[in-house]
Amino acid sequence: MKRLLVLLFSVILFSHWLYGQCDIPGGTLSGPTSVTAGSFVTYSWDRGCNPNGGYGYSFSTNPNWTQSSMIINASNTTLKGWWTGATSVTATMFINCGGGSSKCPTNSLSVTVTGGCSDTGSGTTWNWTGDTDKDWFTACNWDRNSVPTCNSDVIIDGTAPVQPEITGATALCNTIEINSSAGGRLDLISSSSGVLTIKSITGSCP
Repeated sequence: MKRLLVLLFSVILFSHWLYGQCDIPGGTLSGPTSVTAGSFVTYSWDRGCNPNGGYGYSFSTNPNWTQSSMIINASNTTLKGWWTGATSVTATMFINCGGGSSKCPTNSLSVTVTGGCSDTGSGTTWNWTGDTDKDWFTACNWDRNSVPTCNSDVIIDGTAPVQPEITGATALCNTIEINSSAGGRLDLISSSSGVLTIKSITGSCP
């Protein structure tokens, strides 16, 4: 019986070590705190362990942030996306733990967003201008001074000096219209994790 108890206790300890469980995850939320509107950035929370109790956690921000992806592994959570805004804004990103703020010792960052372009569009339409480069995730490449979201109806009419490219992240839109007869095109670099999610087709966005 004693051997059985010792063996059971050893299995529990091994499982605890294997999955890195803990009562209060450590680490801090890190990433750039001074960014240019439309720039693609990455934030990470080096937890060091998985919290006990089965509670969840999530990143929360103000409306100036558009999330592209979230990657969760045993000891680190990575969030990718971009900030928008035609004028300087001070935004806050923080971790929301289901177990309470005490579960996240250092859980916020103040981010200053500057730069940007003028919003010359209207409604839900996002026209590609390519004023800066070919990067889909650059705000100034769109007439709305922001990267398209799930509710954006994207138009690539072929009149821009360069055509858009999606690479390294997931782009979002509601619908997309490409005037290929006028030279419009979209380069999707899947080998570099470039993905386009079209809400009108998938029914939802990440």
